[in-house]
Amino acid sequence: MRIELHIEHLVLDGVAPADTASFRRALEAELTRVLAEAGAEALSGPDLGRLGSEPAGRAPRVELPLAPGATADQVGTGVADALGRAVLGEVSR
Repeated sequence: MRIELHIEHLVLDGVAPADTASFRRALEAELTRVLAEAGAEALSGPDLGRLGSEPAGRAPRVELPLAPGATADQVGTGVADALGRAVLGEVSR
């Protein structure tokens, strides 16, 4: 199964431009882990028809419970976890 996710716009307050590569690597690694852990069954249900080949729309705003001074890796992991839960329908819309 191949999943292609396009993030058109992501606003991150507090991540320094120098840390964006670290954030991106953490985001990709954690999102891959979350979706792989969910397995093909979770990603093939009828609710995923809303994703199809068309844009799924706007993901819900999620506040991340990160400690002050969190690293770009920690922020990337938190964002990926929240995004993964949204894709899997585990975040209320």
